[in-house]
Amino acid sequence: MSLLKNMKIRAKLFLGFFLVLAITAFISAYGIININTVNTNYGLMQDFPSQRYDYLNFLAAEIMDLRRLVTAMAFRLGDSPALAELRNEALLARVNLDRLVNDYERNLRADVQIVEENREHFFTHV
Repeated sequence: MSLLKNMKIRAKLFLGFFLVLAITAFISAYGIININTVNTNYGLMQDFPSQRYDYLNFLAAEIMDLRRLVTAMAFRLGDSPALAELRNEALLARVNLDRLVNDYERNLRADVQIVEENREHFFTHV
């Protein structure tokens, strides 16, 4: 304590401003690091789980469309031209289903937040 009393006013002011500057720099660096972490986590949430939910919703819509086509085919068993048209629509829906499943799997493989052991578990069931 006597060291502080023996210091000149100029040295006391310099020490005080230096401490304030050091605390401000530490708080700023800590805030920047946390903002970058939040930004990264937000980006990962937007890029991976949200897109997978979209793919699943599109898959559900395509499956419902296929069910509609199968029902329409059942009602038009004797009408060959209508059946051929419905069959072409069903084949197109099947191609869309395959594309969506591949997109979902690609998104799942690219997700860095999934632990490697869990990732392999997902792919054995996809």
